[in-house]
Amino acid sequence: MAAAIAPRPQPLQIDYTRDTLFGVSTQSVECMVQLEALNIAGKPGLQLQVTPPLPERLERAHTLVFTWRGHTCRGIVQSSRQCQDGSLQLRLELQ
Repeated sequence: MAAAIAPRPQPLQIDYTRDTLFGVSTQSVECMVQLEALNIAGKPGLQLQVTPPLPERLERAHTLVFTWRGHTCRGIVQSSRQCQDGSLQLRLELQ
């Protein structure tokens, strides 16, 4: 069950990594995000709903790092889904 942390989109600076043909690529973007707390197979997690415009290739991210209310959050992307409204839903297992 998800619990809203940020029910309305908030600006968030996200650092993310993804694998490319030439190795790991790290990017940093600011985007508008809604956050919800999750439980993923008994482990703490977060769901990020990123509103358009979407950052380049964020849907291919493997890991995300961001700071929320003074706390650094690090997570492994468990799933990524493009929504009908054009937003991107990412589910993270927190590390």
